[in-house]
Amino acid sequence: MARRPISRLHRLALASMLVAAVAATDVTPADARESRSSTIERRIDSEIQEVLELNPGSRQIDAHTVELEKGVRMRIFAVDPDAAPAVQAQYFLCDYKWLCLFQHRDLLGYGIDFYNCGNKNLSSYFMPGGVPWNDQVSSIINNQTKGTWSSFFDWDGVSQWIWMKSLIAPGHLYNLAWDEAAYGGTMNDRIDMVTVC
Repeated sequence: MARRPISRLHRLALASMLVAAVAATDVTPADARESRSSTIERRIDSEIQEVLELNPGSRQIDAHTVELEKGVRMRIFAVDPDAAPAVQAQYFLCDYKWLCLFQHRDLLGYGIDFYNCGNKNLSSYFMPGGVPWNDQVSSIINNQTKGTWSSFFDWDGVSQWIWMKSLIAPGHLYNLAWDEAAYGGTMNDRIDMVTVC
């Protein structure tokens, strides 16, 4: 069966319907950025609420931060995936006199920060999704006062904490997959306890 050619009138009608459909869904770049930004902010708000529920006694102290207990805070940042890596880096977020741990290498992902000296068992703190912080750290900044040491330990699964490494302030470890633990292997996703100061 031979196909009939589309008449000029039909082509004009199809073209005008296509233009109308495109115009109805036309989104400017500014609209797209605003929509993406509001989606990110809604996700952050949801994750903040989840952290508050998972960590009894915690309180929100700003748009991106929850104080888990005195001297311990968690930062929630949903970075725009279209942003350049340099824009995503959170180095500036490690305040002076704090030890800052990051979920992912290069200071990305969720962050947990410690101010007060002492031993901190990371399994006591929960990030969104109910995941405890132990075995989740992939980069570190020690921004405590100059010369202050912090140490990192792995739990052997039975009865003892095993020292992996210490870091003097000011100092950083951007990718723990490159940092060897004292007893072998890398430090990546193995820290279970931190001795702050």
